Amino acid sequence: MFPIVNPPQKKSFDPTQQPFSANRHRAAQICRQFNLLSPLAVQERKKLLSTLVHGDLPIFIESDFYCEYGDNIHIGAETFINHNVTINDSAPIVIGKNVLIGPNCFLNTVLHQAANKVTCAAIKIGDHVWIGANVTICGGVEIGDHAIIGAGCIIKESVGAGEVVKGI
Repeated sequence: MFPIVNPPQKKSFDPTQQPFSANRHRAAQICRQFNLLSPLAVQERKKLLSTLVHGDLPIFIESDFYCEYGDNIHIGAETFINHNVTINDSAPIVIGKNVLIGPNCFLNTVLHQAANKVTCAAIKIGDHVWIGANVTICGGVEIGDHAIIGAGCIIKESVGAGEVVKGI
């Protein structure tokens, strides 16, 4: 497993300043290239992902995938991220091993933005977690091992190991 800020720490920064804007543009370009590749271009997709996120192979990410920076994303082995997932990684995001993330999910570390200052906090998702479709996970949240998050949930508070959060 990867090191994680524990408990999640809040931080503030100006995303319009270097190196943040350059890193954001780099991630956008890699995501675009990744999303344009055929699902059959397995080796090319893996190579692009390796330049974007930190992960224990194998990891599986479907198109369309978007992230803010990429450098703050750590993914454990055998994790599957389904279609149309967006990760705003302005703070660290650690996703454990054998995690399933459903389609149309949003992991958002940004807590608020005012006057070019963004305040954000880390997200930690444990091992063997199942996250249903259309789930939003907010900054500062930790999800324990073997938790289940039902479809359509907005997770603003931490979820303990083995807990089930019912969706819509």
